[in-house]
Amino acid sequence: MPLRDHFANPDHPTWQPVHGMWPAMIVLDLVRRLPPRYQIHPKINVGTFFEIDIGTIDAEPEVGFGNWGGGGGAAALTLPEPAVAVEGDCSDPSEYEVNITDLEGGKLVAVIEMVSPSNKDRPDNRRDFVTKCAAFVDRGVCVTVIDLVTYRNFNLYTDLLADLGHTDPTMSMDPPGVYAATVRKRWLTRGRARFETWSSPMRVGQPLPMLPVWVGDTEWVPLELEATYEETCQTLRLR
Repeated sequence: MPLRDHFANPDHPTWQPVHGMWPAMIVLDLVRRLPPRYQIHPKINVGTFFEIDIGTIDAEPEVGFGNWGGGGGAAALTLPEPAVAVEGDCSDPSEYEVNITDLEGGKLVAVIEMVSPSNKDRPDNRRDFVTKCAAFVDRGVCVTVIDLVTYRNFNLYTDLLADLGHTDPTMSMDPPGVYAATVRKRWLTRGRARFETWSSPMRVGQPLPMLPVWVGDTEWVPLELEATYEETCQTLRLR
C-alpha cells in the first residue's frame, strides 16, 4: 500500500496518531528479529502543550527571610536589576523515536528518529534535531531518520550530512522533503572510521523502502518501513 499524505487536510491531520502508533509497530517487528542481547523500546515526547502554575502560601514567615516586595515583618530588600533579561520563544519540539540498546555492552547502538512538524518548523528546531543526530553518529550509534512531513520542504538528513562534513550525491540537487535514511560511522583499525549512509526519497502514493539498522559492526536488521507503516494505518483505520 502507498504512503499517505497525513497533512493533506489541515483541519484533520493524521500525522499524530501515525507518529504515536508507528514506533510501537516498529518495536514489535524488530524485537522478533533482534537477538536477546538487544533491548528495544519506543520513546515519545509530545512537547510542551500545557502551562502549570504553582502557588505558594507562606502561613508563618521565617524570621530573617528577605522580602523582595517590601512590607511584612522581615527587613525589606531591594531586588537588583538582572544582568541579562531576554525574552524568547521556549520551543519544545515533539520527539518520536525507537532506541535499541546492547545489554551486554551496556550502550545505545541504534536510534530510529521520526521527524515531527515541530522538528522542521524553524531554524533553531532543525538545528537542534541535526545536532542531536550528529552526536549519536559521532558516538558510533546508528541513526535512521524517517520524515513524512509533506508541507515543510526541508531535508534534515542532508543537513545532518553537511554537519558531519559529507554529502549524498543522490540527494545533492533539490533534496526531497519526504525521505528515509540510515547513517552510521563504523570504526576501523588504527583509529580510522568508515562513514556509510543508505537513503531513499519517499513519495505520496508510492511504497516505502527498507533500510538497514546496524546494531554492530557487522550485525544489522531490516527496518521494513512499508510493512510496519501499513500495519499502523490499518490499525488506525486510515485509508
